[in-house]
Amino acid sequence: MDTRSQSTATSPTIGVSDLAARTELRVTVVAGTAGLTRTVTAPRIQKPGLALTGWPEQLHDGRVLVLGGTEIDYLADNERARTVGLATLFASEPACIIVCRGLVPPTELFNAANDRDVPLLCSELMTADFIALVTTWMQERTSPHAEVHGVLLDVLGVGILVIGKSGIGKSETALDLVVRGHRFVADDIIAIRRQGPQVIGRSAGIIGHHMEIRGLGIINVKDLFGVSAVRETKKIELVIELLEWS
Repeated sequence: MDTRSQSTATSPTIGVSDLAARTELRVTVVAGTAGLTRTVTAPRIQKPGLALTGWPEQLHDGRVLVLGGTEIDYLADNERARTVGLATLFASEPACIIVCRGLVPPTELFNAANDRDVPLLCSELMTADFIALVTTWMQERTSPHAEVHGVLLDVLGVGILVIGKSGIGKSETALDLVVRGHRFVADDIIAIRRQGPQVIGRSAGIIGHHMEIRGLGIINVKDLFGVSAVRETKKIELVIELLEWS
């Protein structure tokens, strides 16, 4: 069933200013503040590696470049890296450059960031920890997502999205299944997001585990049936459309 006519799709983007505002990344902008309006066009980080020797083949524009202890030590000990290597880095038009482990960027990197308006940020996190956090955040932020009108349930371990026009009985059907021991995820507006090969659904906004039943009103499924009757998210494996029988 094609649910696009019932959904509101969003085209996700990441601004460098969004990344800089993430408190869990523990970053500080130290140079290139004029470039905070830049956009991350590829949601993958990149360690420059051989690019610091002047070899640009592995670099891609619009990415987040991460420098750790090895790169900073190499820049400190190699004058050519501070000239040719940094010129190669900035020629690739990165979204931003991040130095981890609380290390101090070399003066040449600081000056080049200001000259090219490329944000230079420093993070207190260890390089591996920073990469793990920022990669997860960027993937979640840029994965295709939409909002669909319907009801999402866990029926015998299978994620079922029930759709249909307003008033056809989606919520009543869901309530009957919950009474029979199946689990409720969300009603009315379902936020769906692609994560790798899977499509994950959850409640959108503040609706939570509430359900509106015509003639009865709004009920809290968790309060009425207990915590075991609900779950926060569920992989969508089956879509069922309710139609009027004629």
